[in-house]
Amino acid sequence: MLHILLVEDDVRLASLIQQFLQANNFKVTVLHSGEQAPGFILAKQPDVVILDIMLPKLDGFSICRRVRKQFSKPILFLTAKDSDLDHVIGLEKVQTTISSNLWCLMCCSLESIWS
Repeated sequence: MLHILLVEDDVRLASLIQQFLQANNFKVTVLHSGEQAPGFILAKQPDVVILDIMLPKLDGFSICRRVRKQFSKPILFLTAKDSDLDHVIGLEKVQTTISSNLWCLMCCSLESIWS
């Protein structure tokens, strides 16, 4: 069973994502604080990490920068930003600040998730 770490400070959204992933046979660990994420990622080496971009104190990009040299598995970015400009800025930030082979920015509006 693949282990996914989800780092999301919105408890309701994290719960929905966790339920979906567990229903599809993934083991899911949820952290609601970005500050806990680097240590967990390096110690537990989950198969996939999903990071909210806009976490308080330590954002998803900063977490990724801290672990990327010692963690080579996939990292997905999740954002509730809904404008095309925000998506482009996010992709540019990934390309200019973090080196990796492949990145994915998951963009969704909270309204579409709740409905």
